[in-house]
Amino acid sequence: MANLEQLPEPQRRHASRLSRVSYRWLRQKGPLAADLEECVQARKVIAEASLEASADELISTRDQQDPERYQMDRRYLKRLSKSWEELLKKTHRNCAESVVKELGPVHLEPLYPDLKVQEAFLQARKAHESVTTYTYHGTKKENIESISQIGFLMPGQGGHTVKNGSVHGVGIYTARLGCAKLSKGFCDSDKMFLCCVCDSSKEVTESIPEPASTWKPSSTVVQTTFPKRTAPLTRTGVKKYEIHRKSDEVIHMGDAVVSFKQDFVVPMFLISPASEAEEEKKCKTGQAAEALERPEVQTNLVLKHHAWVPEEEEPNWALPQQVATRQLAVPAEQHGKLVKFGSKDRQGRTVWVVEDPFACANSEERSLKRHYLKRQRDRQLRLARREKQEDSCLW
Repeated sequence: MANLEQLPEPQRRHASRLSRVSYRWLRQKGPLAADLEECVQARKVIAEASLEASADELISTRDQQDPERYQMDRRYLKRLSKSWEELLKKTHRNCAESVVKELGPVHLEPLYPDLKVQEAFLQARKAHESVTTYTYHGTKKENIESISQIGFLMPGQGGHTVKNGSVHGVGIYTARLGCAKLSKGFCDSDKMFLCCVCDSSKEVTESIPEPASTWKPSSTVVQTTFPKRTAPLTRTGVKKYEIHRKSDEVIHMGDAVVSFKQDFVVPMFLISPASEAEEEKKCKTGQAAEALERPEVQTNLVLKHHAWVPEEEEPNWALPQQVATRQLAVPAEQHGKLVKFGSKDRQGRTVWVVEDPFACANSEERSLKRHYLKRQRDRQLRLARREKQEDSCLW
């Protein structure tokens, strides 16, 4: 018989105790499924925008931390700027007298298009055996600003359509010096461009065709009818569309010079009447003098906190972000990336932050919450049935 003292003591079984659930969380109403989904999508957009901004900042920081590359870029930009200034001076020196002689007193405003445009033209001059040809280019007033900034764009590329025809192919048409009337026909203002063309064309050597048959008088027959006399073909009879210089990139057609690559032509000066330029200069000088004489008066005042204070500047465009404790600012369009705050011209939409009540709950809390919601629904159904029965009894 086994000794009773050697038997192990029976283990006491403890009943599992339920953890305490917050009564406030239990009674809290859950958000709508649509609002919850909208909040999730808005947070996803903000997270992606923050990731892109961090990547851009990292790239810029790496560039700044690489001193050799930074110094190289600075030296390259300095050389590019110097080359462009030399080209401007050379163009003004070679063309100013001819332009004034042809158009009268004018003002030549130097242009500084995008650095990529300057670099592409200077590289084209180095890469090809060419000479510099100076031409005019006329266009509508609405195109002057864009051409001054980004140069000429090749028609048919990037959604740009042909506006003024293409007799000898799709290209950028300009007029040589001395033929400003050709470019003026496409202007609706007094302004047009003085351009430089990287001219790689060669002269076309084609002999003038002779008549198929030449008439000779007869020595045996008395002739009473004679053929009509025709003037011999000379250069005065050449058509205005004849090509006399040609290459794969540039052709000379009559008085026009056509470039088939946008890197081979660039605007250098904006030509405008001298009187108009002087008036603009006088207006700017007069406004500056008047501003110095007259004290500055603030006109953009708003009533705030019982006092007139200067109106705050409207914030610029920004990335999607959280603007308040429970508000998210996201783009209005589905594929947009920026929003704009302020009281005027706001761009974007506001999404309210809603929390999923089941996100951080354990299984026990979820079970109690579902049981509580079921009891709420059952109570509402009983009340609805009771009201329906009472209404039926009245009839």
